[in-house]
Amino acid sequence: GVQTCALPICVDYYQEPYKKKFFNDRERTSQLSTADFTRESLGYYIRDEFSLLKNLIFSAGYRFERASIKGSNVDFYTPGNNFSDQENTYNAEAYESGLTWLLGKKSKVFAKYATVYRIPFLDEVASFNGWNAGTLFNTELEKEKGISMEVGTEFYPLDNLKIGLTLFRIDMENEIQWVTTDPTTGAGKNQNVGKTQHDGAEFSISYLWEKQVKFYGNYTYHKATFEDGANNKKEMPLVPQHMANAGLEIYLPFNITLRPEIRHVGDAFLSGDNDNSTEKLEAYTLLNFYVHYKPTFGKLGLTAFFGVDNIADVKYSSFGIDYAQWGMENFYYPMPGRTFKAGISFEF
Repeated sequence: GVQTCALPICVDYYQEPYKKKFFNDRERTSQLSTADFTRESLGYYIRDEFSLLKNLIFSAGYRFERASIKGSNVDFYTPGNNFSDQENTYNAEAYESGLTWLLGKKSKVFAKYATVYRIPFLDEVASFNGWNAGTLFNTELEKEKGISMEVGTEFYPLDNLKIGLTLFRIDMENEIQWVTTDPTTGAGKNQNVGKTQHDGAEFSISYLWEKQVKFYGNYTYHKATFEDGANNKKEMPLVPQHMANAGLEIYLPFNITLRPEIRHVGDAFLSGDNDNSTEKLEAYTLLNFYVHYKPTFGKLGLTAFFGVDNIADVKYSSFGIDYAQWGMENFYYPMPGRTFKAGISFEF
């Protein structure tokens, strides 16, 4: 990809080839199929800020993008899965405007209105792994689009204490969701599910005691609902209403930093449970701990870390599928238990 800017105007171009060969054995002696795709996009945007008053800033922006997804699939064992030279083209545009009122040295309040979009990913449009419902290249799949509104503040009651609060609403059309049509084989396809609404609030707090410790935390409330159709006002699957994180950065001598943290994710409805009729994904809380070492040697920068995710070895799942609607047991993907990580990097 290439991005070129002559502020306040930018242009970006991306060409993303995707080629894959499928085999039915580890030794790769018998090829099952081959896929060859390209996702190409060209976009430009303009954004600038203007001081209407000494402490009042107006911002505005516009973006246009054109993207195409095209390609072919050859299945040597199931010719019915073959397709060639298929292409989807998407044109999308978005704009934004906002006001920011500066208060004191650091604090501010803001409001923003914007249109948003998301062009489908390649594997949402093209089916080349056998998990389809007769729709191999989905020419009917449309881009997601919507309207985003938010108001909020960043407030500094003390120089080193920051408190943030943002309220938001996003009204979407054509959100993309996987719909299973045959639970025995897992076959299905991506569909635009109609109108949805996202209401929520984000709260954050951080305090820095210089050279000693930093505390940070955040909480998000997010309610996502269908706004038309048979499941009007039902909650969208896989969207937890409550998420929270908190942690410390403890600064020790010899450029050593300790970072304990806690993460909580609330319960959510299973994938496919659009009518909210079966059990939920259970909430979970994880404890993580990291040690960072960052000495300096002149112009050479060294960073090393060691960490443990999920110290308590909690058994949890972040994704599951509603198979109860088909008279079967619900399906869950287990997540990793206690995990050790380490790494090192150099900069020079």
